[in-house]
Amino acid sequence: PKVWELISISARTMRDLYDRSSRRPMCAPKVWIVADLLDREIRSCRAFDDFVALLSLPVLRVCPFLVSFKRRLKIFERIVSTNRILVQGSNQLQNLKPGIMVRIKRGRVLEDGLIHLNRLGSNLRERVVVQYLSETGAQEVGIDVGGLFKEFWSDLSNMAFDPNFALFRTTEGAGNCMYPNPSSKLAHGS
Repeated sequence: PKVWELISISARTMRDLYDRSSRRPMCAPKVWIVADLLDREIRSCRAFDDFVALLSLPVLRVCPFLVSFKRRLKIFERIVSTNRILVQGSNQLQNLKPGIMVRIKRGRVLEDGLIHLNRLGSNLRERVVVQYLSETGAQEVGIDVGGLFKEFWSDLSNMAFDPNFALFRTTEGAGNCMYPNPSSKLAHGS
């Protein structure tokens, strides 16, 4: 019991020192990073569960600042990419999982897109297969292996964030940031 108490107090003191040094530097930031920490563990990981298990390591739970940001980012990227492969299959055509079909009319990309994406709910992480329909409702020729989804996502984003569409407004000045338009209900209904 005394050992765990000592470890807990030491970890808390280290976090407090790091927080203090983050606000008002007491030393160079690289002093806090332990070189090659978790390098071997990351290299030994192969699957999603292996990378997620890294998150429960004491160093990441208690003193994550000892691990470089790039290394923590690498762990996050591997968790996301291995989970994507687990859920959607790999990018090779023969390994793709079937996915969820959404039909989008060319003239109604925003409306149809939002309707279909809202219906997906928790299945939003699944592979979304886009089938475009012409203005007349005829099915366009093409198989979605990523390109049609990318086109759909680009079109949907451009329309949703277009200030002329009135869902968002832009701030004035150099920042040119966007925020939800409080009047969008007047332009588009509920």
